Amino acid sequence: MRWFWILPAACLMLVFIGDPPVQRTQEARVLETARQMLGRGWQDWMIPHLNGSVRLQKPPLAYWMAAAGFSVGGVNDTAGRVPFALCGVATLVVTAWIARKLFDTSAAFYGVAMMLGSYLFFRYMRLAETDAPAALFVTLSIAAIIAGATSPKPLKSIAFQHLAAVGMALASLAKGPPIFFPVIFLLFASLALRSNLIWRFVRSGAPLTLLILVLPWYAYVIQTHGMATFLKELRNNQGGGDHGGSVFMYVPWLAMGVLPWIVFCLLTLVGLIQILRRQTASHELKLLIAWLLAIALPLCMTGNKQVHYLLPLMPPLMILAGWWVALAVDNGKGPLGQVGRIALCVTAGLIVLAGIVAAVLLQRHPEGDGITRIVLPAIVTIGAAASLVLQRQSFYRGMLLLIVTFCLVMPLAVGYAAPHLMAQDPRRVARTIRERFGHSPLVFYGPNLSLPLCYNLRQTIESAASPDELLAMQAKDKNLVVIAQEKSGRTPPVPPAPFERAGEPITSDDQVFTFYRVP
Repeated sequence: MRWFWILPAACLMLVFIGDPPVQRTQEARVLETARQMLGRGWQDWMIPHLNGSVRLQKPPLAYWMAAAGFSVGGVNDTAGRVPFALCGVATLVVTAWIARKLFDTSAAFYGVAMMLGSYLFFRYMRLAETDAPAALFVTLSIAAIIAGATSPKPLKSIAFQHLAAVGMALASLAKGPPIFFPVIFLLFASLALRSNLIWRFVRSGAPLTLLILVLPWYAYVIQTHGMATFLKELRNNQGGGDHGGSVFMYVPWLAMGVLPWIVFCLLTLVGLIQILRRQTASHELKLLIAWLLAIALPLCMTGNKQVHYLLPLMPPLMILAGWWVALAVDNGKGPLGQVGRIALCVTAGLIVLAGIVAAVLLQRHPEGDGITRIVLPAIVTIGAAASLVLQRQSFYRGMLLLIVTFCLVMPLAVGYAAPHLMAQDPRRVARTIRERFGHSPLVFYGPNLSLPLCYNLRQTIESAASPDELLAMQAKDKNLVVIAQEKSGRTPPVPPAPFERAGEPITSDDQVFTFYRVP
């Protein structure tokens, strides 16, 4: 396969990467922890800290990546996010490699291009969060297992087994629980192919490679902080109910995540069900089905439900969609090709409608500039309209144009337009706080604190849970500024006397920040 597309894909993943403000707690946690690693010894890199407290609920790989970015480019959003965007590029490369092994170059091209132009992948693989490296290394591990299972050369197969172990280890160090996705895949693939893949993995010595890479950090944590602390943090990392919800939440999230390719993905799944009913699935399709199930079933069974947990599901899903599109292109005059034309027509029609609605809404938005209000809806609508015309002549040309359009639209929509339309902007709040209070010491009062605000202020902000604790902190520093954070419509906690309101509250979307200090 020709790899000339890697450079344009990398450019698309990196363009406007620093524009969206850091507003998600998950991202602020990674970036602020990484910031607090800078200038410290290796012990503080092994045991991360956040706002003065030990942070062991997640392994340190994501913090190391962000800290490395800061070391090269300085402490800013772009430098912190670049390593994670490069994980996205690497995920595209691994996906293309294994898709070509399973099917052909056409399926690999369509699958990777559609994944790059999908909302879920482009949105979350560019954020400095644990999900991007976890998705990469889960994909690498499963792809290596597949390559090892299909390789006729024993030595090459063993090498792939060890590469899979490396992927498992890095997935564990990135987020922890995702290490189980490749393990479950080994079980499902063994059952699907009626093969001894698990024994081949064990016999190759790959588990030893896995333990050598994973155990040192966990052993160091246990040695320095004790088994009780390790087990407590481990339980906090396994997924409780802080983001609980029904399994059915994943249905609309996945539909939103694969946009604009939802019609193609639905038709792919329908065709796959028909193949399974006829019991004519090839080994390649069985491996992809095992891949999908190995990720989907654990996600459905865990207590936590969040949209970005679906990221590891994107490579197998888009490989399947790419395979279906490649078949439709190759059989353009047959029934499958006609269905593909219909899918392209429906998709383009929906996008034209979305472009018109977006243009109307953005024209009314006071924050939108020229690109946001005019260029973005115009590109979406023109690309989709052109696809409507071209599909009559060539499904291939129409599909290609739609892919190119959305690979260009995603940086504009996610990287440029969205930040200009966001109501929640911690950067603005941080800038206003600096203008009002300079570099005075800050403290959160009450149960709520904002990690995005800590990061955007580039400052550790302690928290006081009680009036006595707050008064003790004020006695040590007379310039202390208190931040009471609460959602709009709710009454924020009021500090005890002699604290008085200092200026007007700052509103950021549904968050209200009220300030107090002693006159």
